[in-house]
Amino acid sequence: FSTAAYNTASNPYATNVFRVAVQDPTTVVLRDGVPLTGLQNNHYYQFFSNQPAYLESDKPIMVAQFTSGGTCLGGSGVGDPEMFYISPIEQGIKEVGFYRNTAESITINYLTMVVPTAALPSLKIYDNNILQTPDYTYTHPASINNYSSLKGVSYTVVIKRWTSAQRQVRVECDSAFT
Repeated sequence: FSTAAYNTASNPYATNVFRVAVQDPTTVVLRDGVPLTGLQNNHYYQFFSNQPAYLESDKPIMVAQFTSGGTCLGGSGVGDPEMFYISPIEQGIKEVGFYRNTAESITINYLTMVVPTAALPSLKIYDNNILQTPDYTYTHPASINNYSSLKGVSYTVVIKRWTSAQRQVRVECDSAFT
């Protein structure tokens, strides 16, 4: 699993909460090569981070990411907190569509992806059928640490932010991304 901290307009490295659920309490989970400790209720590990990370395990895991919002988890007062599950790199996709929204006083829409670096030239982000350029990219640390489970593939975190609008977005790439 490659994680990337959800960002805000004022902070590209907003602190997020991550929970790593294990079915078997003997599961070894590594975060950037270091074993996680402090298994909660024999079911999950939890950590706070504002940096991307690479998670790997010797048995199946599920990773949830919680973002701050409003005044929750040190939020900026803007937006709502949310939770989403992170797909493992092996289950990445090559195309996705979603709807940007303005309902409930939403003022900014975000897209954060982890993309194979070699595939960046093929990455296309269409907003209302208009090709967009990412606002920010940086090398994912999994690329720097060269984990053997990645088979030498380097990854880049890609961030796109928009002023909110009611629009369709389509993302496509010749390689799978998360």
